[in-house]
Amino acid sequence: MSVRPSSSPKAAVEAAQDAYCDWQEAALGRDVNPTELVTRLAAAGAGRVVVTEPAYAALARSERAVRDEYVVAPLYRGLYQ
Repeated sequence: MSVRPSSSPKAAVEAAQDAYCDWQEAALGRDVNPTELVTRLAAAGAGRVVVTEPAYAALARSERAVRDEYVVAPLYRGLYQ
């Protein structure tokens, strides 16, 4: 899990969010895992992360999480530059 350095904290968090969505969709049977999202956002520089969606969801081996079926939309409550 690597996030490229960015010119701003917000851009780094958004890149981590996109990377999470790509990771989530990349394999069949991968549970929707908000803990992975928190880890990626914190590594990108987010000071505090509260996830309301996506909620954890166990998927069958034949299922794939599709971006349209879960929401990842950060709400910024303050940015430090």
